[in-house]
Amino acid sequence: MPQTPDRFPGVSDQEGIDFEESPDGAADAPGKMRYHNGAFSLYDDEGEFDPREVQPHAPTHEDGGSDELTAQDLGSGDAVSSKVMVTTGSGGWVLQNAAGAGFGTFLVTAESESLSGTTSGTYQQKLTMTTDDLPLGNYILLFQMLVTGTSNNTRTQVRVQRDNTEDVADFIVRLVIAAGAYQSAGHKVFFGISGVHTFDVDWRKDGGSGTAQIQWVRMAFWRIS
Repeated sequence: MPQTPDRFPGVSDQEGIDFEESPDGAADAPGKMRYHNGAFSLYDDEGEFDPREVQPHAPTHEDGGSDELTAQDLGSGDAVSSKVMVTTGSGGWVLQNAAGAGFGTFLVTAESESLSGTTSGTYQQKLTMTTDDLPLGNYILLFQMLVTGTSNNTRTQVRVQRDNTEDVADFIVRLVIAAGAYQSAGHKVFFGISGVHTFDVDWRKDGGSGTAQIQWVRMAFWRIS
């Protein structure tokens, strides 16, 4: 006598399909699916999922190689070769050369290697350097000089300034032997500056006898971030 059909859920003989009752109603092996208490789930090689829900895609990354990015002209929308857009720091954007938009860019240098002397107590300008119109960023200034004098008690004062108002460095060298020389160097990092800036090195005779002298003055300024 044939078996009476079972009115209750059971296990299907069809390969890959499982309608078996389970407490959580989830498919439990690749290639199976399950419907339980209104919940429908499938199971593939990566695990269980609800096919009615949109499955997120894994983020992808495409290697762009070594080619430089180009920017669009803000007016025409045309691509501009070897340009990038840089913020001005005042809500706007400008196009800059791709080779001049990041670390080590906007480089400015100046030097005065000749020997200069003064007996005046008023500051004399030895070297000045002006930057381009800088985008907002962090920059570093490096400076060095050789300070000397003609007497064994010559006092030479040196200062480095930004925009003729901010002292970057200010020091006095007092000789202990005639024609003695002292190499001085330093640096300063400027955070969050923009626009045009001027740096200068000044010196004067602060006291003693003889002539206050300075030479081999050099400055370098560039963007670091």
